[in-house]
Amino acid sequence: MSSENHQPTNSNPCNTILYKIEGNPDCFNDVIIFKCSKDQPKYNLIYFGGDIQNYEDEMKKNSTCRLYSEWDLIKTGNLIYKKFSFNPKTCANVFIFRADYFHLKCFANYSNFVPSTDFGIPLDDSKDCLSVLDQKEENSQSSIPEYNFSNKLQCYEHIKALYVNSIKDFNSKEESKIDETLPIIICGFSKGCVVLNQLFTELASIDSNLDQNEQNIDFLKSIKHIFWLDGGHSGSSNSWLTSEEAIKCIKNSNLSCYVYVTPYQMKSLKFWAIQEYETFMELLKKFDVTFKSIYYFKDQESEDYDVNLHFELLKYFDTNLI
Repeated sequence: MSSENHQPTNSNPCNTILYKIEGNPDCFNDVIIFKCSKDQPKYNLIYFGGDIQNYEDEMKKNSTCRLYSEWDLIKTGNLIYKKFSFNPKTCANVFIFRADYFHLKCFANYSNFVPSTDFGIPLDDSKDCLSVLDQKEENSQSSIPEYNFSNKLQCYEHIKALYVNSIKDFNSKEESKIDETLPIIICGFSKGCVVLNQLFTELASIDSNLDQNEQNIDFLKSIKHIFWLDGGHSGSSNSWLTSEEAIKCIKNSNLSCYVYVTPYQMKSLKFWAIQEYETFMELLKKFDVTFKSIYYFKDQESEDYDVNLHFELLKYFDTNLI
């Protein structure tokens, strides 16, 4: 593991890049940390970004990505840090969990967290996953991402281990320490929301087994707020949670949810995704989950959905916690 410290410039907070932090065994992700400096932090916030969102120098290697370099991981981390730190009640240390890799230097892949295609599209838990395993057996050189299908808590345990190990690594090198016991906010944007969906799909499927591990329970109880920011991907299903069991898990965990969307997703031609979103909203209401939903830029709708409004959500989404 190696780290790189970037000192504040132009009033931006200091950030530390921790390269190749190990979560689950042999699963590594970069973690970028923005340490709260003004006030005593109230939260630790974990952010999962979308397609395109990479380091700026990597984004400039792709003709499409370079057009959106304003939204690279460092600038986005600065933005989120400032949004939450503006209010002393929400001041947070920010952890950017970078995607495992970017297919074609553009498509974020979170295969350490979610069974996925090369393009980062989540696979169905049954048929699609078996198909992937068959392909891997037929072609040992396949570029299909690795995923531990035997671990029913792969996503949950990887998030937890990345979180704990990145704090341990940071605290071993910095005088100002991060408190691991602070309440946690998890925020997914666009493709990053597939990690949130997988997290609660897993927890719902083995809910009864969580009690066997006190550490699992402690980490789950520390998660207080979840943000879905314009979730979506280029697949044909699983953009939003539609399982009653997953929603019950959210309810039983006493989480507050924030679901914010823009015309980029709501005016797309992926009608199935809009139906999933509506089902998600209905289930949150049905099971009396504490949540807030906002449709941003609705009055700016046009025939063509606007990717710029999609990214602009990161500037304007409401950070006032329920």
